[in-house]
Amino acid sequence: MGTRKTSRWIDWAHLAVVALAVSAACSGPAGRDRPADLVPVSTRTDLASLGFCDTADNVMLSVTVANTGEIAAEATLVIVFEPPEIRAARMGSIGAGLSGTATLQMPPGCFNPDCDFEIFVDPLGDVAESDEGNNHTTGRCIGP
Repeated sequence: MGTRKTSRWIDWAHLAVVALAVSAACSGPAGRDRPADLVPVSTRTDLASLGFCDTADNVMLSVTVANTGEIAAEATLVIVFEPPEIRAARMGSIGAGLSGTATLQMPPGCFNPDCDFEIFVDPLGDVAESDEGNNHTTGRCIGP
C-alpha cells in the first residue's frame, strides 16, 4: 500500500470507501522494467488547472492519465468536487508510455461561481509506481 493522499474537502476514510480497487499488470521480468507511473495530465499548457474542463458545455470533466513508466497498469481515477461530492472511474489498463482519458459529469451545483476539484489517480496506492507523489492535482472550471 502506497502513501495515502489527502483532500482539502473530504476525509481520507470517506474517499477510500468510494475508491475502486486496482491492480498492476506486469509486462516484463521483475527488476528489468521501471514501474508504472500514473500522472493526471492537463490538455492546456497555458492554464493547466483549466485543462480538464469541457469548455463547450461546462458539465463534463475530461481527465487524461498518462503512464510514464515502463509497465502497464490499471488506473482508478477519483475526483473530489467542492462542495464535497465524489466521482470515480476505472480506466482499465494503460500501457507503458501511453495515456487514457475518462470523462465524468460534474455534479449539479458545483459552480459557485466556479467549480473547483481535486484529481486523485490510484488513490489507494494499489499500483507500484516509480513516483507516488505525482498522482494528485487540483483544477477549476470557470462558471458560465
